[in-house]
Amino acid sequence: MPKKKKNLGVSPSRKNTNPEAVSATDASSSPASLHGIDKEKLINGLSEMFSDLDPTVIYMVLSECDFRVEETMDYLLELSTAAKDTVCSSKVSGFDSLSALLVGGNNSSCST
Repeated sequence: MPKKKKNLGVSPSRKNTNPEAVSATDASSSPASLHGIDKEKLINGLSEMFSDLDPTVIYMVLSECDFRVEETMDYLLELSTAAKDTVCSSKVSGFDSLSALLVGGNNSSCST
């Protein structure tokens, strides 16, 4: 009976068992380096789009989202809208706006 040939290839489940190779792969596949995005250019672009938000806030949101632009823009849009509502309702006292938020009333002091 003939002997079986040993498979000299590596099984797919055993690839990248070296921790250094795995960490190098993880580092090279980060979204920012994967697409060659310049982080500073990205922050500047987002700062122009969301001029009502502080650039440090934009950077914090961007880093928390692992530099995924679409997800970051969703959060920044929510923050921007909240900031706009705060500026528009400045005619109303802080207590009135807080009580309206707690009650769930619609604060119509600002038209959009």
